[in-house]
Amino acid sequence: MERVMEYILAIAKFKSVSKAAENLFISQPALSAIVKKEEKRLGVELFDRQYKPLQLTNAGTIYVNAAKKIKDIEEKMLYDLNCKEQNGVRKITIASYAFLFTHFLANFVEKFKSQLSRDIEIELIEKRTEEALPGIQKGIYDFAITTHQRRVKGC
Repeated sequence: MERVMEYILAIAKFKSVSKAAENLFISQPALSAIVKKEEKRLGVELFDRQYKPLQLTNAGTIYVNAAKKIKDIEEKMLYDLNCKEQNGVRKITIASYAFLFTHFLANFVEKFKSQLSRDIEIELIEKRTEEALPGIQKGIYDFAITTHQRRVKGC
């Protein structure tokens, strides 16, 4: 999914450019500039800036609904690609948050890989909890190690 769409979806979710920027780990001025550039490209305003919290315009609602559909299609594609064998190799995908990923999981998986059959591959993907859990539910990731204590149905 295009990064711009992800940014606009985040702003719509948080109803605030500053909260979305904080969550996306980018500066608020940079995020505002990206949105303005996209609005100029489209020739419409996506957010009504007169209200706090921010509200979507009619065009913004159309954009966000379409972006969500695109995101769902992309996630379905990733599910289909990841849940099927490719060249006889089954890929196991593990999503994890950054701290665990860098300080523990990568080393553990490297040691574990030597014990696996050659027809199994493990892929580690760094994701925040709020991204990993929906990915598990949609079957994009086989496992997720998160900070939440919640069980979700996987692939």
